[in-house]
Amino acid sequence: MHARVWAVTVFMLLAGHSPRAQVLEWARCYDRPGKSIEDATAVAVDETGHVYVTGASSEFGGDPDYATVKYNADGDTLWVRRYNSPADEFDLGRALLVDTAGNLYVTGAPVTIKYSPEGELIWEYEHFGQLFRLEIDGQGDIVGAGTVLGDIRTVKLDPDGALIWGNLYSGPAA
Repeated sequence: MHARVWAVTVFMLLAGHSPRAQVLEWARCYDRPGKSIEDATAVAVDETGHVYVTGASSEFGGDPDYATVKYNADGDTLWVRRYNSPADEFDLGRALLVDTAGNLYVTGAPVTIKYSPEGELIWEYEHFGQLFRLEIDGQGDIVGAGTVLGDIRTVKLDPDGALIWGNLYSGPAA
């Protein structure tokens, strides 16, 4: 079998004061059945200790889809979600963000999606290009930054996934 295994998460605690003394709490792997390639690119932990990992998963020769896994604090898998964008293109999860209600935002190329704490897809926003970072502002809006065709792309979405504004920065005029 030619499958690469996605080693997703390893938690370590410092024991004593030495930075070299660490204890492994748990480690988990995501390996989609069949011949596939997995690639983890981002991890987040919420206030209750749930761990979220995202990246890409594809069958050999196929375009990848977002692959996102939620674990509880003991490392048990709570849910796994795969997402294929409407254009059925190269989909790669690059960043995660968990809000105070436990909703998960996943972004990358070419969409940002929102999952409920139970893993139900709430909305998707196709932004084209790639977003590499997500933050929540003081009003609960989602701000993402990344690139599209070499320009810097910034978007602001409301909690329902509607675009408030979006900007491209191409650098100083020549």
